[in-house]
Amino acid sequence: MKKDANRQITFRRHQAILNACAQHLARTRHEAALLGNAISIRAKWVLLATVLVPLAIIASEIIGSEFTLWGRAEPELRFPRNGWKVIYEDPCFQRPFCSAEVLNGINVSELPTRLIGQEHSIRIDSLTGRSFWLIREVPKAELSHAAQLGANHLVLGYIGGSYELYINRSLTKSAHYASSRLPIAFPLQFSLFTARSLEIALHISHNASSAYPDYLGGASGEGFATAEVAENYSRLKLFRAETRPFIFFSLNLLLAILFIALWAPTKRKQEYYYLSIYLLIHAWIQFSFLDIVFRSLGSTLTYGLDVVLRFFEGAFGALLALAFARTRRDYFKWGVPAVVAIPLILVALNYKNSNTLFILNSTIGTYFVPFAYIIGVFVCSIQAAHLYTTARLRHVIRVRRLSLFALSMSILICLYITNARGISSAEHYVFWYRLVHFLLVLGMALIVASDYRDQELAIERAPETVYHRELRNSSAPLINGFMLTVDLKKSELYFKQRAALEEEKSLVTMWRSLVYSALDEHGGTAIMWPGDQVVAIFDSARIVDPGSAAVRVAEALVRKGSALTQQLANEGRLPLGAIGFLVRAAIVDASIRPTYEKIEGRQFPAWEEAGSTMPFVESSRLLEMEKQIEKERFGTVSRNLIVIKKAKASIVTALNLGWGGFEVQKTDKHGSKYELVIFEP
Repeated sequence: MKKDANRQITFRRHQAILNACAQHLARTRHEAALLGNAISIRAKWVLLATVLVPLAIIASEIIGSEFTLWGRAEPELRFPRNGWKVIYEDPCFQRPFCSAEVLNGINVSELPTRLIGQEHSIRIDSLTGRSFWLIREVPKAELSHAAQLGANHLVLGYIGGSYELYINRSLTKSAHYASSRLPIAFPLQFSLFTARSLEIALHISHNASSAYPDYLGGASGEGFATAEVAENYSRLKLFRAETRPFIFFSLNLLLAILFIALWAPTKRKQEYYYLSIYLLIHAWIQFSFLDIVFRSLGSTLTYGLDVVLRFFEGAFGALLALAFARTRRDYFKWGVPAVVAIPLILVALNYKNSNTLFILNSTIGTYFVPFAYIIGVFVCSIQAAHLYTTARLRHVIRVRRLSLFALSMSILICLYITNARGISSAEHYVFWYRLVHFLLVLGMALIVASDYRDQELAIERAPETVYHRELRNSSAPLINGFMLTVDLKKSELYFKQRAALEEEKSLVTMWRSLVYSALDEHGGTAIMWPGDQVVAIFDSARIVDPGSAAVRVAEALVRKGSALTQQLANEGRLPLGAIGFLVRAAIVDASIRPTYEKIEGRQFPAWEEAGSTMPFVESSRLLEMEKQIEKERFGTVSRNLIVIKKAKASIVTALNLGWGGFEVQKTDKHGSKYELVIFEP
């Protein structure tokens, strides 16, 4: 028993110590409020810049110098483009131990020249599973020139299949396509450059189903290079085949995961969903560009995958634009199945023909993807133009975002056309094309995500009161007292001025700050502030006379609103036709409780009526009646009017303040009768 008691005492001591530490570490309410302090925010920006700016400067310097080296990655002495001779009918066919000796009886000069084009592609495609030869005679003049330049490295690029390389009929290099990740670039003995000629022979096995097994150096060409240029060439090819696609694969994948996480709790945000799909497609595309994927899957499967992904890129880009423009559901109901089915059918019909798949992929990238993006640009532009002409002032931010999205897709179209038409060089493609493409996609993602930012700001500004904080730690407190609802008259003029001048802070916001100030002076708590309206509660448990406090806040608003009107008029900032900061207000007795509502997976502070009162409903009805009464009695909207139900204690306070008033009987649309007193401060 004694041991148990000692354990209990020890446990409680440890628990007390831990609780004290936790309380000491926990952020206080005052400290939480200071998180948005201007000085604190500026200090954070300075700290962020201290880390980011040096990183950006040093990284840009190092990466820029590396890019500069890659700009000097072409052989100093390039071979003529059509200098390769070709043997389509391989004399080594069905001869297991064949070497370059089979060329001894062949006059190389009489062989046909390899001409890159459709005829050559057809001949090569017919040799799938077999092999062919490429032979080049390098004359003495070129060898001497290369020796003078110090270019003793032979640069040939990539072979899309297994190969054997013979220099002067001697086997120099061989590799299987599945293990060949480096381009062919290696030094030759200097003695070879003093000979009368140099013969380069490539025995290529068409066993990788590649559309172009003899791609070699491609646009960069083949030839002789110095050691430095050969090194730059190899690093450039590795960057293009492995590093660059892996970087953009990772970036697109991370962005896709982020937007999936954003969409999961907010299923109605279809633009998040289609943006995540679009980013995943780009991640797939970059993954398929990896050299290890090509070598692992083989050419046929890789080309088929490329066709599907390229089609998806254009189609889901258009669907993303439709989702962002908030178009009708039928477009997705029928469009998505068609988008998924069409490329799969195309691949199934041409699966055994890798050359056809390669051409199909190129055709889709050249024509279909830009066309699909044009559809997206058209839809977003139409929506933006419609909102601009019909309700520009209410949708100015939405119009701007639609326009920016359409502009981003337009630039993407230009980028695709530039690349497809061969307007940009191979180096520009490596350095800038994918970077600019990713930045544009990132820009589109930021435009779409701006709605999320607005939602977060709305949550941050949500009226979470001290009562909601109490609700987290206990049951919902019942609040009895009076509710004051204040509505700014003719506020649309102030909103229009803000939209026209694109000001960050509207005059309505300035007026609301007056309301908050008056509430602080008289103990009221703002619980909602939609648009040009503020709803406040006066708690009888915290205020001695809540009804009188509500009246005094209304009186303060009239006084402060008049002063603000005079100030803005003197400064010339009052909108044309504005009547000043006149208010309509309703004061009702109230019993309410704080609560939280779950909307799209997020918890928002809210309120519910309690007891026998309906303060929110009654306030709304009284404000509507005020509009009718003012129109019937005065003919114009030109007065501050406060509506109070008859026989309320707050009427005494209004009379003591010297307000003039009159009694009115009104019936609402449901047949309920109200006896009201209308005061004009």
